[in-house]
Amino acid sequence: MSERQLQFRVGMMVLVAMAIGVGLLVRAGKLDSYWDEDFSIAIQFESAGGIYPSAPVRLYGLTIGNVRDVRLDNKRRGVVVIAEIDAKHKLPIDSTAQVAVSLLGEGHLEIIPGLSEEPLKHGAVISGQAAGDPMALVARLEAKTTATMDSFAATSKEWGTLAHNVNNLLETKRGNIDQVIERAADSLDQLSLAMKSATELIQQANRIVGDPKTQAALQQTAQSLPRLVNDTRETIVVARTTLESMQQNLKNLESVTDPLAKKGNDMIVRLDTSLANLDRLLADASRFVRTLNTQDGTLQKLAADPQLYDNLNRSAQLVTVLLRGIEPIVQDMREFSDKVARRPEILGVGGAIQPSNGLRDTELIEQSGGTAPKTQQKSVRPSFLPGR
Repeated sequence: MSERQLQFRVGMMVLVAMAIGVGLLVRAGKLDSYWDEDFSIAIQFESAGGIYPSAPVRLYGLTIGNVRDVRLDNKRRGVVVIAEIDAKHKLPIDSTAQVAVSLLGEGHLEIIPGLSEEPLKHGAVISGQAAGDPMALVARLEAKTTATMDSFAATSKEWGTLAHNVNNLLETKRGNIDQVIERAADSLDQLSLAMKSATELIQQANRIVGDPKTQAALQQTAQSLPRLVNDTRETIVVARTTLESMQQNLKNLESVTDPLAKKGNDMIVRLDTSLANLDRLLADASRFVRTLNTQDGTLQKLAADPQLYDNLNRSAQLVTVLLRGIEPIVQDMREFSDKVARRPEILGVGGAIQPSNGLRDTELIEQSGGTAPKTQQKSVRPSFLPGR
């Protein structure tokens, strides 16, 4: 093998090693995430123990992003966690986050998706819930364990006292041992039944809780709680607005009724006077009606006395006959006036001196086709008037 071939093979090995190293670096360091699109969201916590930059963000146990920054929120007196989520994962806008911490203190963010169809956008802010401290849980468990051990020690002491009393009872043969044994057997049977019922109850609870549908329903109920709280808050706001509107209406009504309250005495006096006048008017009307309803009243006689009606009927008939008799007289008067208009000389000497042609002025106008000629007549005193 020549030196040139050896150098070529060494160079190939170096290139292969570098390619493998770059591949492992990209694979282990997840450098491909720098080319993936992502969006940032802010999560508000009261406390974020166990969360640190680069902590994973998971959805249903799968990593969908990581924590970029953890900072204090002095305004809300809490913690704000900035998380980067892969853009290929669409999260509902009503999603929440929860801190999950293992017993070793390592934490991650668990996203609890909501039910809304609108997705989260870049820069959105959601609420989060802090997880319990595992060491605090261990401390509480230790305290409860200590209390349990103390109770167990007290129970053991009581059992020891009971055994001592039983031994004394058996040695001294006091009481009815058969009756005591029978009662103890009954108590044990009842205890066995109670334990059996408790076991069945626990099994049923395990079946209910272990059912995936029940778990999904419980999770959906827990996810719906924020929306229920928001709806309740909106309802309270609407109720507050309604109460304020009612209060304003009451103020407006008070401004209307205040003048009425001030003039209430005058209005009552006027109303009392009006009612008194109405009473007097009703009394007068009642007297008038009673007068009409009396036996001597005109209306009562018209309604009850047929003779009065017959008299009125005869009077009407007489008036009709009288009018018929007057008609010829009126006709004669009309003819007389017409004759006087045609022959005025029949009334005095003036008509005899200047007799008329027997036509009225309207007839003369119709014959001449124009205005009748005015003739100067000499004023002649009628013969029946006395001289000066």
